[in-house]
Amino acid sequence: MAALPKHALELRAWVNAMHAALQAGDAAAFEGARAEFNALQDSPLVTSVRKVTDDLQSALDRFRNDARLEDLAERQVPDARLRLAHVLKLTDEAAHHTMDLVDQSCPLVDALLQETRRLQPLITDGSTAAGLRGEVDRLLPQIKGVPIVALSAKRGEGLDRLMAAVMKAHAIWNRRVPTAGLNRFLAEAIAAHPPPAVKGRRLRLDYITQPKARPPTFVLFASRAEALPETYRRYLVNGLRENFALPGTPIRLNLRAKANPYAGRKRRR
Repeated sequence: MAALPKHALELRAWVNAMHAALQAGDAAAFEGARAEFNALQDSPLVTSVRKVTDDLQSALDRFRNDARLEDLAERQVPDARLRLAHVLKLTDEAAHHTMDLVDQSCPLVDALLQETRRLQPLITDGSTAAGLRGEVDRLLPQIKGVPIVALSAKRGEGLDRLMAAVMKAHAIWNRRVPTAGLNRFLAEAIAAHPPPAVKGRRLRLDYITQPKARPPTFVLFASRAEALPETYRRYLVNGLRENFALPGTPIRLNLRAKANPYAGRKRRR
């Protein structure tokens, strides 16, 4: 058992003395012991302990009577619980959305792997760079001109060239083309190869614009957009890629029919 402090031993001695005086019926000895006990209680140490005890009791009383505790218990704690439930709900929805995107991208990844496997014999057979370039453009026309970087994961070679190609592809992915330049290109493309007639009627291509990038997306307004042949559409996409330096990135060309100002009007007789 730990030894009691000196002050506590003195208090206990005078308590024992008072008890012995009571047992012996000695009133004078009892009064003397009580006086010494009271004097010890008025010592600086006991006074400090008593003050700390009183301060602690006052703090506990203020804490117990603080009206904010009731507000915390009735309003803030339930509100925090609701916020936590909302955060958990958003996290769960985001996780499910991410998994849906992963599921949607898996077929695209599989198709890309199938196409790249067709390129493997060309690489292992030591084909020329020109032959490999042609096969890549033929098998992956949607990203024609994509850079080919030779690297070795085993030896750690070519990573600097790979990162340079990645940064360049990212810049192309974000590229925007001014509308004036796009429509000059469209006029020259039509002049070089006019769109074919469909059912005896020529298609009129009015103008082109780029509403967004990532990847570069263009909208072509035409008189009968749905009738434009796919071959002519590819001709325009290839022209956009070559004229505006957009190699190796998908190009989206959406067709939109221009409203006919005479639609709904009655013919004059």
